[in-house]
Amino acid sequence: MKKIIALLCAVLLLSVSCAAMAQTVYAQPAELLRPLLAGKTLTATVSGYTTNSNGLATLYISLFEKAHFSAEDVKALQPGDTLLSSGKEVNIKSIEADENSYKLTDEWGNVQYLNPDDSGGYYMVSETEETLWLNVIQLECYIADDFEYVDASDEEAGPVVRANEELIADYNGPKVFSPDNMQITFDDNCRVVRVTYLYSPWN
Repeated sequence: MKKIIALLCAVLLLSVSCAAMAQTVYAQPAELLRPLLAGKTLTATVSGYTTNSNGLATLYISLFEKAHFSAEDVKALQPGDTLLSSGKEVNIKSIEADENSYKLTDEWGNVQYLNPDDSGGYYMVSETEETLWLNVIQLECYIADDFEYVDASDEEAGPVVRANEELIADYNGPKVFSPDNMQITFDDNCRVVRVTYLYSPWN
């Protein structure tokens, strides 16, 4: 009987020890993505999420970059030409050059600006400061243990760290997440460490 009790105690002790050592093992990101994500803050939006017993587990993320037009193409534009990117068409009625930028007016009177970028080309922005973006890639990324949701949309109040649950509420609520008002920061293991909701004129 004593041997049985001793054996049961040993099994129980082993079970407790195993439970104490339990850990979560994350799948590693594809190596081609590591240079793109690791330690970077990128223009991106949250396009979905998954949860587990601890709350947020993963985020579906869309990465964006500004739609780029070459300097050669921009300088050759004429009234009647069309700019096309991400399904958006701008049928040019008139063009005005202003130093290094160009003001484009379409057939409906809408105004777009082509501004120089760091590559020597141009990117497009509207009168309301909305940039024309390209959706480069969509990913599902793990949440880091020290993940935080930062709301910096109120310039007067300044950045506020909010609960993870509020990110879910904002995603499902009236707020509009766009590349104009969101940045996502990744840790060195390519997990999401911060989502920042930024100020924009049309928030």
